[in-house]
Amino acid sequence: TYGTVYLGHSKLKHGKETIKVAIKCINISYLTSEAAHLLKQEESIMKTLFHPCIVLLYSSTLFQTNYYLIMEYCSGGDLKEFIAKHNTLNDATVFALMKQLVEGYKFLYAKNILHRDLKPANILLHEGIGKFADFGLSKIVKEDLQVNTTLVGTPLYLAPEVALNFAYDSKCDIFSLGCIIYACLVGNSPLC
Repeated sequence: TYGTVYLGHSKLKHGKETIKVAIKCINISYLTSEAAHLLKQEESIMKTLFHPCIVLLYSSTLFQTNYYLIMEYCSGGDLKEFIAKHNTLNDATVFALMKQLVEGYKFLYAKNILHRDLKPANILLHEGIGKFADFGLSKIVKEDLQVNTTLVGTPLYLAPEVALNFAYDSKCDIFSLGCIIYACLVGNSPLC
């Protein structure tokens, strides 16, 4: 909501080769205190995530009133656009994507991280790999039994316990993954 993403180029640390990067630019003068907190939380969480199925955060910096997150560029766009273009995906493609997303989920689960906003628009595609992106609503939990009741996420991919303001845990992300897989097979969320 507060940022714009640009395509940029960056030199690799030990070489002359440049790579494409995605630069998320956020004007911090427009951020509420809650949004500023979520941005810091997103950056803090992303700095710990090194997995093939999660978009990498290379660096971040503040310059004047803009905060920049320099991230891995994903050439295939997002899954929402991909589904819209193809309407439905074949079983082999969906199975490969599902396997990747489950691996990404298992990695987050092992680190006690709830994404809390899994949806096709937050799955980026790069060279045949689906990658979790946008950790702005994510949260680190101390243990799987920690009670979470904050209503966050996108309604069409929201687990019922979250929508009903009940306590929830990492299973809310599994529900969202199921909705994403359904959308790949049918063309829209099962909650439409």
